[in-house]
Amino acid sequence: MTKYRNVVITGGISIMNKNNQFGNYFLDFNSKNCKFENAEEIFQNILKEKELTDKKIKELVLEKPHNVSAEFSMLKGLENEDLLDDFISVSIIHSETVEGKLSALMNKKIIESIYGAEVSLKNVSDVDVSDPVKMNSSLGYFMKVVTEELLKGSKETTFFAPVGGYKYMTYLGYVAGSLFGYPSGYMYENAQKLLIIPPIPV
Repeated sequence: MTKYRNVVITGGISIMNKNNQFGNYFLDFNSKNCKFENAEEIFQNILKEKELTDKKIKELVLEKPHNVSAEFSMLKGLENEDLLDDFISVSIIHSETVEGKLSALMNKKIIESIYGAEVSLKNVSDVDVSDPVKMNSSLGYFMKVVTEELLKGSKETTFFAPVGGYKYMTYLGYVAGSLFGYPSGYMYENAQKLLIIPPIPV
């Protein structure tokens, strides 16, 4: 049985949901006075102030693995189905917002800790749903990023999961994957059931 070595995920901010394990650690975070370029520094300050050590992070994940994030649930679903290779590389495509970057950084730290994976982050700029001009220009760039990440690995060993981010990221992500013949993964979170959707014929 083929196992996946490369996993491409569109990332959202579900990890900040107060009902998830790490949501409470972001409750007093206010992005209004923050800049995207400072997200890494902000993230490190949150880890330090909240005493989120590697050990603590691992404990929280293992305590309730189904209440971490959509991104982690997808990997957990693949693991449960014995579809993950021993070593995996994960690419998280996120919006160029402070919340998007912080969520991606938290997911990166968790995935590296639990799976020993190599995780890269790719941001999509000018994602402004209130500005049609910026929005349209970002669509093409988003498709380009998705395509580049998918084509880094072979079709047989690459799994694509457009599960998070703005709604257009999941919709266009599926379209982009289908253009190159990649099936898409979806996690039905209430039942924690992994669904694999075949590509539409193009």
